[in-house]
Amino acid sequence: MVGCDVSSEGDAAVHIHGAGTKPTIKGCVIRDGSGVGVAVSDGARGSIVDCEIEGHTLDGLVISGGADPEVLRNKICGCKTSGVLVRHGGMGRVEGNLIS
Repeated sequence: MVGCDVSSEGDAAVHIHGAGTKPTIKGCVIRDGSGVGVAVSDGARGSIVDCEIEGHTLDGLVISGGADPEVLRNKICGCKTSGVLVRHGGMGRVEGNLIS
């Protein structure tokens, strides 16, 4: 997914889910969702690069359930609970992001 503008009224504007899942999300604006911006769960991998994740009612990014994404050079801001939440065995490489 490249260069998209995403918003959602669901639990997550973008949900990367399941072992073997390895998408690339690059240069997207993911904003103003009623849940979390991006959820990566249940062994998923993938890359989230050069995106703006902003203004979500809950967390900007949640990594859980053994997920192991690369999260590089994103702007994650204005989310109500946390910028990045890693829980329940979540892993990942989170580098060069602006989180506020």
